[in-house]
Parts: sequence; structure tokens; C-alpha cells
Amino acid sequence: MRICFIKSLGAVALTLAAAATVTFALEPPQDIIVMPPKDGGYTLVKAIESRHSDRTFVDSDFSSTQVAEILWCASGENRENGGLTVPTALGKKEVFVYAVTKQGVYKFLPNEKKALFVNKGDFRKDAGMQDFVGKAAVNLVYVIDKNLSGGKTDADKVRMGAFSAGAMSQNVALFAASKGYGNVVRGSFDKVKLGKALKLSPSEEILMTQSVGPIAPAK
Repeated sequence: MRICFIKSLGAVALTLAAAATVTFALEPPQDIIVMPPKDGGYTLVKAIESRHSDRTFVDSDFSSTQVAEILWCASGENRENGGLTVPTALGKKEVFVYAVTKQGVYKFLPNEKKALFVNKGDFRKDAGMQDFVGKAAVNLVYVIDKNLSGGKTDADKVRMGAFSAGAMSQNVALFAASKGYGNVVRGSFDKVKLGKALKLSPSEEILMTQSVGPIAPAK
């Protein structure tokens, strides 16, 4: 009887352990609270002087704080009236930044000051065609929601959104330079595959992408 009891306890323990493991595995990453960086690194002039494209990324990961800093620079709220760090056509704020990290995909909502968790998993390689894309700590994807745009035609909406996306990517590039990160803006990606990873709605369209992260030491 004692042997059977011990075996029963062992079975129960294994069952509970398995259940706990499954529960943990199903828990998604947390939303990221986005606040302005505490340390800007270089001066603006020095950052402009240092800005350049780099593709020599080393496979790495950013902390949630580092991701938050980059997202705030891209399109964070920087004044009490809800204005952003970049201009938006007619003030529509129709361009959103998605962050593709090793942990998963996040959508930045500037006026809520958080990056909303969208999809769990490492989809970095789906953010572009080149091999280095899968190594960058974060791949930013600039997406326009045409339903929010003030443009009359699809062409107008994309053109107006491109202005904001370009300003966002330059903000990120300057911040990356100030922190010693590599960055490169890209237009080569599979819209269908990346759109699925981001779980885009029919009204959303990808405008451009940008890889950011630590790079290999210069030889």
C-alpha cells in the first residue's frame, strides 16, 4: 500500500508540474510601458555626424526599456496636447510603429504610452529578405492605417504616411547613433508574410522597415 501511495503522489506531482509548465508557456509577454529615454547619449550634432547605415548586426536582444526608448523616439508623445516627436499629415497620426523582437511583436500606441503585445514568437527573420534582419535586436515596421488617413485616394494616403514614416526612421537612426547601435532602413520584405506576423487588419499597409541593434566590432 505504501509503495502504491508513493507512486500515486509521484504521478500527481508530475501532473501538477506539467500543468504548471503548460500554463507558463501560454502566458504572453507583457505590454511595454513607453517613456522618454533618461540618457540621450551624444549631442544632436554629434548624432547627425555619426549617423550611417550598418548591416553587421550580431544576434542579440534588447531589454523592454531599450525597446521602449526606441519606440518613444520614433513617435512618442512629447507634449501635453498629445503631439508626437514627428509630424503627421493633418494631425491624423495614421502611421504606427510595430516592434518585432525575439520575444514577439508589439504595436506602439503613443497616446496610451505603451506598446501592446500582438503576437508571441521570434518573427525577426520575417521582417525582411536579408540574412542580417533575423539577427537585429529589433525590427521596426512602419504601418499606415488608411482608415485614419486624411488622404482622398490610396496613393495620397500612402504618400502622406510616408512623410511620417521617414521622420520616424530618422529619429530612430539618430538615437541609434547616439547609443552606438547599428541601424538600417529597408524596403525589401514580404508584405504577406510580415503582415501575418503583425496580424494587420485589411486597412493597414506596411510602408517601410528598419533594423536596429548591437553590431559587430569594427575590424
